[in-house]
Amino acid sequence: MSNNKPDGNPFYAMVVLVGVVFLVTAMSYVMALVRLENQPAATTVPARVNPAMQFLEQRGGSLLLWEAGVLTVIAVLAMALDRWRSGQTLIEIHLESPAPRTDSSVKD
Repeated sequence: MSNNKPDGNPFYAMVVLVGVVFLVTAMSYVMALVRLENQPAATTVPARVNPAMQFLEQRGGSLLLWEAGVLTVIAVLAMALDRWRSGQTLIEIHLESPAPRTDSSVKD
């Protein structure tokens, strides 16, 4: 077999990174919604609004959809690369294995 074996799948690190970002965004979005729900309706003094929470309240849903889409695409690419590499390995093994011997000179 050849020793040109790739070290690993680079998409695995990307899946982990995007997954962590997605998790943090989802938890922050839930916190923003809970904060919005618990906010008193009639207050005379406007509450200080955190810009990140305001952004998540306005665009958190679409941000989560985009991140889920990116995570899905990267996961599919990781699986496709694994399948392609395993197919290449099988081809290399098949090409390197000797052909079965057929001795026509040997008679029973």
